[in-house]
Amino acid sequence: MRTAAVLLTLAMIMGKTDPVASQQIAQAESKGKVEQTVVSFLAELGALDVDALEKRLHPKMSLLVVRKTDEGMKTSVSDRRNWLASLRGASTPFVERIGSPIITIDGGTLAHVRAEFTVEREGRILSHGVDHFTLVQEGGVWLIANIAYTSIPGPPA
Repeated sequence: MRTAAVLLTLAMIMGKTDPVASQQIAQAESKGKVEQTVVSFLAELGALDVDALEKRLHPKMSLLVVRKTDEGMKTSVSDRRNWLASLRGASTPFVERIGSPIITIDGGTLAHVRAEFTVEREGRILSHGVDHFTLVQEGGVWLIANIAYTSIPGPPA
C-alpha cells in the first residue's frame, strides 16, 4: 500500500495521472488488500477465531499440507468443512508470521500469495515453511480459495 501512496503522490506533484500511473496505483492497492486479507486470516487463525475465519474462506476452499516427519514428507488434503471442524477443537493459540510475500494478481479477480512463515507459541518457533494462498475476489471481497503449505519442525536453518 505504501507503493500506491508514493505513486499517487508523484502523480499529484506532476499535476496529472496518466493511465499507466493509475493502473500501477490500482495494482498496488489491490496487492495491499490481498496481503491484508492473508495477514488478517493468519491473525484469526492463530487466535482460533473460527467464526471470523469462515467469513474469509471461499465456500469450496481446499487445504493441502506437506509436512516433514521422521518418515519423510507426508501430504494431507482437507476441505473447508473438515478443516474448520478440526480448528473448533483446538485450544492453544499461536502466532504465524509471514515474510517476503510475493503477490500476483491476474485479471483483477485471481490472486496468489507465496510467503515464508514461522509458527510461534509462547515465543518459541515450532515450525516454518512456505505458505501459498490462492484468493478470488467476489463481490468486492477477497476470499481464500486454496491454502497449501510446507511445514518443517523447528526454526529455519
